[in-house]
Amino acid sequence: MVSKGTSKRALIGHEIKTPQPFVSTILSGNKIVSLREDPYRYYTWTITYGTPTPLGIPQQVILINGQFLGPQLEVVTNDYIILNLINKLDEPFLLTWNDIKQRKNSWQDGVLGTNCPIPPNSNYTYKFQTKDQIGTYTYFPSTAMHKAGGGYGGRNVYKRAPIPLPYHFLDGDFNFLDRYSEVFGFRERSSLPGCRSN
Repeated sequence: MVSKGTSKRALIGHEIKTPQPFVSTILSGNKIVSLREDPYRYYTWTITYGTPTPLGIPQQVILINGQFLGPQLEVVTNDYIILNLINKLDEPFLLTWNDIKQRKNSWQDGVLGTNCPIPPNSNYTYKFQTKDQIGTYTYFPSTAMHKAGGGYGGRNVYKRAPIPLPYHFLDGDFNFLDRYSEVFGFRERSSLPGCRSN
């Protein structure tokens, strides 16, 4: 169910709740401040074993939502990611979000020591923001030798659309000192070697 004021779009394996394009303004002293919420992206992933034949030979691998390479995350910079990870393996499991800057929430990084592994038949919800980052990154298991067995994938963080400005772009730069020298007939003179004098 979606609360009033948000729009919901269903995508493969997750949903997005994006606030409507609104801008609220707050008058604080002499300042006007505009606030806009960044979108939240919700995912639910189930980690299981599977036996695909990636090279023609059946092998036991780790699957995410039944996929070997896990789902590709397509997000925009500053999006909030809420990912519920359900571990259906027979041993603890942990994902790390390689190269995502975990600002003020390093416990969401998914590295042993900052996170405890997710016990079998339980879940953990990762909550982090792809703040001010653009590029292609990976995620992968960080416990035992799970990375060799699969459970990894990629994510793309795209730049967000430009924020519209309340004024037109300038036609060019204006230097007050240039105008001053034209009006009053002042020209810079230099006695340094190699500099031109007018």
